[in-house]
Amino acid sequence: MLALPLLEPKRSNVTHPYRLSDSTLRLLYSCEKKFELMRLCEIDMPVRDSSPAAIRGGAFGVGVQTYLLTRDINLAAIRTWLAYWPMDEERPYVSCSRTVNNLIVVKPVLDKLLERYEVAFFNDKPAVELSLRLNKKGSKYHFVGYIDIVMWDRQEECYVVFEMKTTGYKLHDLEPVYKNQSQALAYSIVIDKIAGEKQAKYGVVYLVIRDKGKDPIPDIYTFHFNKTLTDRLKWFVSYGLDLQRIEQLEELGIFPMRGNSCVAFNKPCPLYGSCHMESLSQMRRPIPEIDEQYDFVYDLDEIVEDHLARV
Repeated sequence: MLALPLLEPKRSNVTHPYRLSDSTLRLLYSCEKKFELMRLCEIDMPVRDSSPAAIRGGAFGVGVQTYLLTRDINLAAIRTWLAYWPMDEERPYVSCSRTVNNLIVVKPVLDKLLERYEVAFFNDKPAVELSLRLNKKGSKYHFVGYIDIVMWDRQEECYVVFEMKTTGYKLHDLEPVYKNQSQALAYSIVIDKIAGEKQAKYGVVYLVIRDKGKDPIPDIYTFHFNKTLTDRLKWFVSYGLDLQRIEQLEELGIFPMRGNSCVAFNKPCPLYGSCHMESLSQMRRPIPEIDEQYDFVYDLDEIVEDHLARV
């Protein structure tokens, strides 16, 4: 019988000031001042992973992972429900029931996906909820990522990074939202170790759920994008440039404010009206004494050198 790992939605309790991720890099791109205050400074801000949307997405992800591993929809529904605890959002029971409903509705789509894909294994364990850390020699910053699932694509005969997303976008065509996302490019580096040899090709698969108001049947989308080593190399080089930019901004003590980011989703930035206060920038966040343990640890310079030799 398959030993099912303990699956929990990833929620951050401690913010490491020098830990970067896909979301923090997007924060940097939108407004350097917001990045400084929310990541480097001791500002009392809501933890992103405890927002209602993050809780729903995490719980739904746990349910999908459980079903892909066991094909037991009852167990998957139970684990989706349990993933909501502690319930720290408004109307949690309504949202939780909606998420369990979405899981049951998406079951035929998951069954269809399992005809083509199967969960990969690493060290005799299912390749789910894997974590990675990317270091850079001489830099105090490091990048981290958490991978939903790695799967084997029987049709293309390659490994794929499988990501689950919930969205509120009202676009008719959601493909542009995900096709060029860089998140899975960084995550795909673990595929070489899972395969036991260097892989020349890989893919990214997105399962996307979009609620439709009071309609109990959500929109369900699946996207498969083939990726190359060049795609991955470009991300690593770009990340290295981002690191240089952050370190230069910190050395100069200048993190500019970007007016275009003062309003998002028809709401003002929570830092609007106070971000100009220089005293806030002096309240640097302490470094946690104990950091997380990661399944995979890499060095950026070594990764870039390896990929330059392979492309």
